[in-house]
Amino acid sequence: MKKYNQKHTICRLGAAVVSVSLLSALASCGPPANANTVKSGKIMVIGKADFSGNINAVSFWDDIRKGALEAAKELNYTVNYKCADNDDDYQTQITLIQEAVEKNYDAIVIAQNSKNALDSELDKAAAKGIKLISIDSNNYYSGFSCHIGSSNSTAANLAASEAANLLKSDVGKIAGVGKVGIISNTTSNNEERVGAFKTDFSFLVLNDIKNPSSAAQPAVVSDDEEELIDPAEAAKRAVEEAKAKGEDPAKAAKEAAEEAAKKLEEATLKKAAEKAEKQVEITNEEDQVSDAQKLAEINKTYYVESDKCLTATDAYDEAYKMLSKEENNIKVMYGTNTNTTIGICKAVEKLGLKDDVIVVGFDSSDMLISYLQSGILDATVLQNPYNIGYFAIAYSKKLIEEENIPATIDTGVTIITKDDIDDPFTDILLYPDKDIKIPEPSNPNGAGGPPEEAEKNSDQARNGGKK
Repeated sequence: MKKYNQKHTICRLGAAVVSVSLLSALASCGPPANANTVKSGKIMVIGKADFSGNINAVSFWDDIRKGALEAAKELNYTVNYKCADNDDDYQTQITLIQEAVEKNYDAIVIAQNSKNALDSELDKAAAKGIKLISIDSNNYYSGFSCHIGSSNSTAANLAASEAANLLKSDVGKIAGVGKVGIISNTTSNNEERVGAFKTDFSFLVLNDIKNPSSAAQPAVVSDDEEELIDPAEAAKRAVEEAKAKGEDPAKAAKEAAEEAAKKLEEATLKKAAEKAEKQVEITNEEDQVSDAQKLAEINKTYYVESDKCLTATDAYDEAYKMLSKEENNIKVMYGTNTNTTIGICKAVEKLGLKDDVIVVGFDSSDMLISYLQSGILDATVLQNPYNIGYFAIAYSKKLIEEENIPATIDTGVTIITKDDIDDPFTDILLYPDKDIKIPEPSNPNGAGGPPEEAEKNSDQARNGGKK
């Protein structure tokens, strides 16, 4: 049994940790062979939210710090890692950019708290020759050389698919069983995470409507329908019975034919009416209503959205109100970042809805891991903040040394449930700076195993990701 952490596995863990595009973009990990001969540089890393000392702390930014400092140590660079107070605090970020300019930093790595409020200061940094890289939030400033982070649309797709799978597992279908509550956050990532989730979940609902999982029940034939016979045949039988009884055959034949004709007419009219009613329903629901119209109706009726929440407390208040209204009929709750997911879990716990509401969220923290273990949180999308921090420094160094780098580096996402908590490869994501014991693979030719095996089976890993 060997021990690994993200420092050891950062380039070799395969699709479970980093994307294929990132793996192909990286020629090597760790410092180059001539690292000691390269002039050391200074990099300012500016995060979104302080990770220390309060209920709103998110380990995401602490893990970015750990990855950045590890890369700085390996590459002999000076890294100053600082954070704004919260996701709305762009004034602190402006001050930090100004500090980097005044103190002649070689590069600035930043996760912007505003789409355009930082543009002027970033322009000044670029004019001075400072290299610029964005992380986490790819905002609209045009001067960044590279963006490093997770794909919000891919992450939202994973969340939507998992929510639909859990719902179908729970009640047997996706469509028509309840609404999805969405607790939004204040970051620039939120819009894409919400929009992509709704798009993907709505398509899954539409598919469930068009292709219901339960087979159609066979039609039940009544006793009366089983006895229906042609009037001529009824008359023939009546004649034979009348002769045997010594009755008038002509009278019996007439009465039998009339009765059979009456039953046949009634049955025919009933079937025609049922067929016509069914045809109207099919025409209205299938032929005349396009998929686009159906999707629009699903988007209009399936989701209940909150105001944007800055803190976990805000998210709790919004989730509590949303879940307390019976008319909302919430069956799934979706949180778009750490704080909103924590708020949802607290509300579900407070209202005793653990067994009634499926919760899917974003990122991890000690509190969210606890909620996963207790079953209140059903699934969460993990990004790779340690990798984001590490590669931010590695690629800043390349820029400083005038090397070409990709415009975008996707550090990948994965989704975990309670069943994955004890998986050592999940632990590498959750605790990137700790040594994690990885058991030797029982089948050397199989997928998985320690990083050496994952590297050998990279094609398998890429095609066999979670859910």
